[in-house]
Amino acid sequence: MDTKKALESKIAASLTDGLDYLTSTFRASRSNISTLLPKYDEQGPMPV
Repeated sequence: MDTKKALESKIAASLTDGLDYLTSTFRASRSNISTLLPKYDEQGPMPV
């Protein structure tokens, strides 16, 4: 019983870490895209 509980908490912790990693990666990529977009607008023939 204790082993199962320890395993469950370990899985839950790794899932939480994975979610944190994904959200931080997603935020980083979104901020990178938003910094790139204005530069592209200035250079390229994009209708505003």
